Amino acid sequence: MQIAWPVAAPGQHMVSILFDADLSDVIVQHAIFWIVLNKELGFGAFVTIATPGRWSVGVAFDPGRERLEDFDQTRCVGMICAMTGLPDLRCTVINVGCWEQTTAMAQHYRKGRVFPAGDSAHVWPPAGAMDANTGIQDAHKLSWKLALHLRGMADEALLDTYGAERRPVAPALSEFVQKRQKARLSGPPDSDDLDDHTCILGQRYHSDAIIEAASLAVFGKTIARRAEAGARAPHAWLAHQGKRVSTLDLFHDAFVLLSEDPAWVAAVEGVAKRSGLPVRAFLVGTGAAALVDIDHTCHSTYGIGDDCAVVVRPDGYVAWIGGVCGSTHTAQLAAVFGQLLGGPSQ
Repeated sequence: MQIAWPVAAPGQHMVSILFDADLSDVIVQHAIFWIVLNKELGFGAFVTIATPGRWSVGVAFDPGRERLEDFDQTRCVGMICAMTGLPDLRCTVINVGCWEQTTAMAQHYRKGRVFPAGDSAHVWPPAGAMDANTGIQDAHKLSWKLALHLRGMADEALLDTYGAERRPVAPALSEFVQKRQKARLSGPPDSDDLDDHTCILGQRYHSDAIIEAASLAVFGKTIARRAEAGARAPHAWLAHQGKRVSTLDLFHDAFVLLSEDPAWVAAVEGVAKRSGLPVRAFLVGTGAAALVDIDHTCHSTYGIGDDCAVVVRPDGYVAWIGGVCGSTHTAQLAAVFGQLLGGPSQ
């Protein structure tokens, strides 16, 4: 079984050297990696490894003029010394490998029972660490949908929404990453005008697991500050069981409904009892409400006045915003979850 993976753009070839050395007198501050620029190597990367005393250095090379075999023990040790600035450093080379900073993505995010995610779905140059973040997001988006389907709570159609939501993000981020990589390697410092928070958290989803998505754009200009169907649920401060919490703390292992109307809470409790679906409801307001709107911002941020309710998915994205449309709260909620979970059979 194969999924096409056309390369969108050629990249820069890199050689990485894994080595052991005692750098305790030099590394005085922990970091994931350092970017190094010197006369011997040009642009290079010095990377922290989880194993104590083990490190990696990476530099660009031209495979048309050099081979991996040209990076022998002597040359590698010289590169390590140049990278660290320690000409007499004692080190042991563990491994040498080459790779390419390219841009590519899977043509489809599903083929039968196969769902590519992370590096099997997309690769980009490491500018901004977008590959790591999007890989985690892929797994997060797929896992809750798989779990509900395998438990018999969602139709198989829900699994198709993984690709519908995540596949459009890849080419959009590809443009961002290539622009950042160009700015990092050759442009002036102020030419990198991308906002990291928007790139990581600003995507909008469009699929059958979202009811009436608010935006057609894959990325908004900023992170959503108000609740929008298809966007990441926004932050608002609340008081819950005597503690100050963010709305974001509520969304992790179940569907969550927020409303100021007790009838919605009762409807959710009935749906959860009958179906076993992981769904919770919170009454937002003042006084005896389960969630107290202490800063008086949740009401406007989520638009939950009158008989309106907001449903947020287990991944923290807004799935539905609405009220009762010519039916009871229970019937309306059953129709909403029927659509969100893949069809009326649910």
